[in-house]
Amino acid sequence: MRINEVRADKSAEQAALHLQKVIETGSDRFECQHCCKDGRIVDLEVSLNLINLGGEDQFTSFFRDITERKKLTEERLKVTKLESIGLLAGGIAHEFNNVLTSVIGNLSLAQAELASTDPALEWLDNAWTAATRATELTRQLLTFAEGGDPIKEPIAVAEFLQQTVSAVAQASNLQAGLSIPPDLWQIEADAHQISQVIKNLILNAKEAMPDAGAIRVEACNVTLEPEEILSLRPGHYIKVSIKDEGRGISEHVLPKIFDPYFTTKPT
Repeated sequence: MRINEVRADKSAEQAALHLQKVIETGSDRFECQHCCKDGRIVDLEVSLNLINLGGEDQFTSFFRDITERKKLTEERLKVTKLESIGLLAGGIAHEFNNVLTSVIGNLSLAQAELASTDPALEWLDNAWTAATRATELTRQLLTFAEGGDPIKEPIAVAEFLQQTVSAVAQASNLQAGLSIPPDLWQIEADAHQISQVIKNLILNAKEAMPDAGAIRVEACNVTLEPEEILSLRPGHYIKVSIKDEGRGISEHVLPKIFDPYFTTKPT
């Protein structure tokens, strides 16, 4: 079998370049992707050497599967990116929080100076509500930036999902079905943060269906074995799946979906 026949890109030109280098220098080492019989794409480190056996030159090749190693490297890069953005977000959040504290304080003083019948009170109330909502956003930024303390509490996930999905479906005028087993476990988590994740995923699912369609939210109990998922410790988890009827994510975009601030939205 020729080397280009198992390369994922089927590139005979690239294979020929590596073989030419071996002829010139005696060896070559490089990384590439190969296609398995079952269709899986794996990352390989290839070592090619030219040796002389009985007066005849022969090529030898060694292949090392580095798929998991590359995944770990990519995860480390993502963590590094998030840490850098976290430092930036933390600094902005602290400064913004100081400004909001001043705004809310002055709004409170202004409310206290006005008569209860003054029409400006309603405007001040609206401004105070918006400012306090902004302080919640800064708290979330600080939690993300500093690994701050989430407000954890026991959550009955079945009821929690029903309420969260129902609220976002009504507010966004979309169809969202639920599939929740009766024996779903409880978790200990920050209800506000989990709710925000669910809402954002549902809204993204809606945007992925420009021609409308149904969204389905499913949940199930999962027990992970050691090293089953590299970034998670073994133990009991609840898996929540949100499915839409959109066109899906293209292969060239898929590796970027967890990059901070990456988007394919036009605006």
